Amino acid sequence: MQDVELKPYYVYELIDPFNNEVFYVGKGTGNRVLDHNYLEMSEKGKRIKSIQEKGGVHIQLIIGRFDTESEAIAVEATLIKWIYSIHKLTNKINGHRHFFIRDSSEKINQSYTRIEGLDLARKIPGLKDGSYTQELLQKIQRNSIYEKLLSIKQDLNSISQHDQLNISDPDFTDPSNPILKITGFSDAVRLQVKMHLTGKSIILTLTPLSPEKNILKKYIDLLSFLTPPITPKNIGTAKMYAHIVPNRIKKSKNIDRIDFGDSEMLKFRIESILNELKYN
Repeated sequence: MQDVELKPYYVYELIDPFNNEVFYVGKGTGNRVLDHNYLEMSEKGKRIKSIQEKGGVHIQLIIGRFDTESEAIAVEATLIKWIYSIHKLTNKINGHRHFFIRDSSEKINQSYTRIEGLDLARKIPGLKDGSYTQELLQKIQRNSIYEKLLSIKQDLNSISQHDQLNISDPDFTDPSNPILKITGFSDAVRLQVKMHLTGKSIILTLTPLSPEKNILKKYIDLLSFLTPPITPKNIGTAKMYAHIVPNRIKKSKNIDRIDFGDSEMLKFRIESILNELKYN
């Protein structure tokens, strides 16, 4: 009898053997479920180490398999946000596209609300009328650009060492370039998180806070201190900008892009650049 191949994507849980408590929910392919250890400098790693110090081994349990990554993403996010609550897990984020999922706090508090995107049609602020805008709006809605940017904003709020950060709501002033604006870490530089209209990739861009000459000069100076130094484009104008290239360069023509699904890389790159700019 011939074996039937396993579906490629799965959702799994890490469980504490001493109290049967789920402390982490993830998705993966291949051996991802096995790729966790106590050496990780994270709450998950600390929990695994604590279990091992008690003489136990954490349980790695695949709870569902799927044909597509989208299916796995949906189940993972539902478990994290509605079933278990991120506050009771060691996960850092609620999962991708979690804005389509109700928060478990409503269940706990027995107080249920009508939510845009779930019970009510979501309104996207900043979009104007016109056939061009309407064409872009279809892409924005079809690829959940607004919800994905909101998801990124919530994930970035967990960067605790930058308490003074100001992260804008999704900005659709230019509907072909939907962005989040991050300020508060420098008096000369703004970090922009731009979502490609496919919803699949993100570009990080540094721009000047204002067109004033002293701000533009400080902006250029600060970028020269980065590792590696960055030379902005359109030097000498108020439209200067500089893309941040991810540390993890993939075999792609678009080496300045980060996959939307690579949330850990996105947070790592943003936190790294904020640290460098903050202390220069």
